[in-house]
Amino acid sequence: MRNFSNPAGSLHLPMLAAILILVVSGTGTWGLLRNWRALVETQLRLDRCIGRVSLEFRDRMNRITKINSEITGLRLSVAAAALEPTLIPPLKAALQFEVLRQEAELAVWKLRQLQWVSRQSCLRKGEWFLPLPGMHWTRPAEDPLGPQPLEWNGSLPKQFQIEAGHDSRTAAALVFRPEADPMEGLYGKTKFSARWAIPTKLLARSNFH
Repeated sequence: MRNFSNPAGSLHLPMLAAILILVVSGTGTWGLLRNWRALVETQLRLDRCIGRVSLEFRDRMNRITKINSEITGLRLSVAAAALEPTLIPPLKAALQFEVLRQEAELAVWKLRQLQWVSRQSCLRKGEWFLPLPGMHWTRPAEDPLGPQPLEWNGSLPKQFQIEAGHDSRTAAALVFRPEADPMEGLYGKTKFSARWAIPTKLLARSNFH
């Protein structure tokens, strides 16, 4: 006959219950940690993606404006070479080379825009994004001095926002141009910069409340 007075036997059920609770709570904690890790990895990936694309846009805009200054300088040299016509052909060849450099910058960025929309860059299927800013540069018709610098269609924006997200995770950056010295002209020497920004979704929520 079973000895019901044995205290060890009476502890079996409470111990099993305690072990079961620990196992269940441990499984839940592990699940939370795994979900948190996935969120952190997603955020880091989005940050790297937005950071890389924003810096590329910044650098290309800076190169285009720098080449504009070089084209302006070469055109002045062509005008000054009127007294020494033999210098004009190499100067105009240099002008054409700078034009090709600018056209390459525009073409590569156009390709990057297509890759972005088709998620062939750093975005994944199902992730939302803002379209990459366009480079709305046009070149006036060539005159006797040769090709002219690129001009922005309309007013050059003060800033461009690049943003993407996955569910509740978002990353955003601003590419902006600090106020330039008015004496430097429209494009001047002030370079475009980049910094992290508040995602538009968060701004919309704060404005709603």
